Amino acid sequence: MIRQLQVFTQIMHNTTTPAQRQVLLDQAAMIQRANVEANPEPADRADVQRRYDQLLAVHAHLTDGRVRR
Repeated sequence: MIRQLQVFTQIMHNTTTPAQRQVLLDQAAMIQRANVEANPEPADRADVQRRYDQLLAVHAHLTDGRVRR
């Protein structure tokens, strides 16, 4: 889960359209739901949550218009 979210975050940096970003957000949300529902270890859930939050932060940064690619 962590590795998938890391890759999605890297890809997010290279997106050029809202549609591309939305696909990544949708997939990341599914990973996060699986994390919450299936991961019994709190520390592991928190690690995945941090990666998910990083992806959301990159998305917010890109959609704020501060980064142009």
